[in-house]
Amino acid sequence: MSGEGFSGYNPGMNTLWTLLAAAAFAAGPAKTESVPSSRGVSFQTGDGLRIEADYLPARGGKPVLVLLHGVGASRREWDPFVGELAKKGFGALQVDARGHGGSGGPRSEAFRSEADWRALGADLDAALLWLKGRGVPEARVAFMGASIGANHALLAAARHPGTPFAVLLSPGLDYRGVRVEEAYRRFERPLFVAAAPEDAYAMGSCRTLAAGDGGKPRAARFVAGGSGHGAGLLSGEVNRPLVEELLRWLSERAASSRPPARRSSSVP
Repeated sequence: MSGEGFSGYNPGMNTLWTLLAAAAFAAGPAKTESVPSSRGVSFQTGDGLRIEADYLPARGGKPVLVLLHGVGASRREWDPFVGELAKKGFGALQVDARGHGGSGGPRSEAFRSEADWRALGADLDAALLWLKGRGVPEARVAFMGASIGANHALLAAARHPGTPFAVLLSPGLDYRGVRVEEAYRRFERPLFVAAAPEDAYAMGSCRTLAAGDGGKPRAARFVAGGSGHGAGLLSGEVNRPLVEELLRWLSERAASSRPPARRSSSVP
């Protein structure tokens, strides 16, 4: 290829670029869709503890996901995934469970009984109540959890039948006394359940739950893939296919849960 037209000064071309630059300046910067950011909030549980959380409102009637982390973690472990949810219009309420992060109560390192861990369920009940108090109906709130948070997400969804679905990352049949088999047998709404093949206990728990259906039709999606445990399943390139599958599943659930558009009637 010759360098003709590019190597020397061309007055005509210089004038053209000047006109294009002026037009672009007059038009202003290219418009991009504004993605809302989370803000810090707090609320009280029924037993009087203060729970710290981050709230991202939903757009376009999409659901809000109440996110609960694993043992010893905090709401911060959801930050990368919340960015993905925001792009799709989903809302999120990232909760610091009692004894974790900025929330009140004795630190989780001091938990000594199964009752201490089962009490985290009240934090999710309070989160749902807080959302309803801000005009988000139960039909647009779903629970999603990681590790022991996954167990609590399923139990909370079972307690609140108006919620449309739940997402469980690395659930276990029994994490510190928080058991899920009975709730799973009774749960009839859509479920997304994922675990990494290397995560022996979580994967074995998922297989036990799936095998326990006894041939009963169930709207559960079990995914074996990726690497890591809990919210770690949503990080890194190795887990990108799982993230995309989850986002696709969430979009399908959001579309199926929307009320049908009201048709205008014409009078002859």
